[in-house]
Amino acid sequence: MSLSPYPEYKDSGFEWLGEIPENWKTRRLKFGFDLQKRPVEAEMEIVTAFRDGEVTLRKNRRIDGYTEGDKQIGYQGIEPGDLVIHAMDAFAGAIGVSDSRGKSTPVYSVCLPKPGVNPRYFALALRHLARTGYIESLSKGIRERSTDFRWADAKNVVVPVPPFDEQKTIVAYVDWETSEIDAFIEDQKELIALLNERRTATITETVTKGLNPNAIMKDSGVAWMGSVPAHWDVHSGRRYFKVRNEKARESDVQLAASQQYGVIEQHRYVELTGNRVVVVQKGFDILKHVESGDFVISMRSFQGGLEYSEVSGQISSAYVMLAPVCPISDQFFKFLFKSSGYISALRSTSNLVRDGQALRFSNFAQVPVPMPPISEQKEIANYITNELAEIDAAIADARGAIALSKERRAAVVSAAVTGTIDVRDHAMTVKAIIQGEPVGVA
Repeated sequence: MSLSPYPEYKDSGFEWLGEIPENWKTRRLKFGFDLQKRPVEAEMEIVTAFRDGEVTLRKNRRIDGYTEGDKQIGYQGIEPGDLVIHAMDAFAGAIGVSDSRGKSTPVYSVCLPKPGVNPRYFALALRHLARTGYIESLSKGIRERSTDFRWADAKNVVVPVPPFDEQKTIVAYVDWETSEIDAFIEDQKELIALLNERRTATITETVTKGLNPNAIMKDSGVAWMGSVPAHWDVHSGRRYFKVRNEKARESDVQLAASQQYGVIEQHRYVELTGNRVVVVQKGFDILKHVESGDFVISMRSFQGGLEYSEVSGQISSAYVMLAPVCPISDQFFKFLFKSSGYISALRSTSNLVRDGQALRFSNFAQVPVPMPPISEQKEIANYITNELAEIDAAIADARGAIALSKERRAAVVSAAVTGTIDVRDHAMTVKAIIQGEPVGVA
């Protein structure tokens, strides 16, 4: 839908806001909302403000990854229609209108709209300010990529205020325009999930079955492998790998291990991820040497398999380095040690009493691995590499489409809530949307 700008604009009086439509006003947020501190009731469930702007019962979205205080000191009641602002996550868009009755921690500002105020319009406007970085610039940062945007600050934020009927029209327009975008994004997410499943299946199937569909098979005797080509060997990993237990050398560079990038130089890891790392300043005698071609057992190997090192250097003694004792295809074993079946088998060797429990060589030694002839290892590795290149390219395309769609969605919201476009040009269409009448999409 192509919309024109408003006929006339005026200076808002705020440099960051610029011009607004002539019939709009500017007001501080407190003009339209009253902060609430409602008591909670025993049967109330937790309400969460998510970064995509949805405010709903936590159980409607997810239940893992949260901690909940036993005494729930300071918890407050939330009602449907309340404007909810997450003080710590507002900068990332955790602002919206609750669709549920429940309770929340005191870190939320729960705001009751006054008569003549459409809370969803103001939620859109505040999320626009979050996307532009304005909220983060106002808030008191207490930790990296977080804020402390309490009501004392939020209530004084100036927002553009259209007439009430226009607020409803803007919300209806945004809902209509973004519904197709959101549906497309969900389709792309489903496609990515399917492609990832195909990726996983390609690796697991090929490293255990080979490339010849007519090969004579035998029972490996190992649950995670099942049948394997009859000419393959199957033995404990200790037959093919030994522990490299060398102290770090003076010339060694510092390395870092991750599931995404394997074992790489620490400075490169920082560049790729932006994560902070602990730089070793003393105690070098406890560091271990890693040789190019080693596989590394990390603290997270039970989740993501073994890491491969393409470089030599030094790493924490918490890691276990595995050096091959016979000729192998590094790439074959790189895929094997990242296959879902192998990871499950490795996980089964530990009781995982606590998250992050270290795996050792004794765990590795308990998992049998297939050993095709080395020429076949190389063929399998080349095949998987080519197959994954196509799959990963499709995944990258889908992610790119999602990113562009999110940019388009943000542009639609921004143009509507700032008055860059005049949604009244399609008043009849939007009125039909508000009234729930069928509307044709051009």
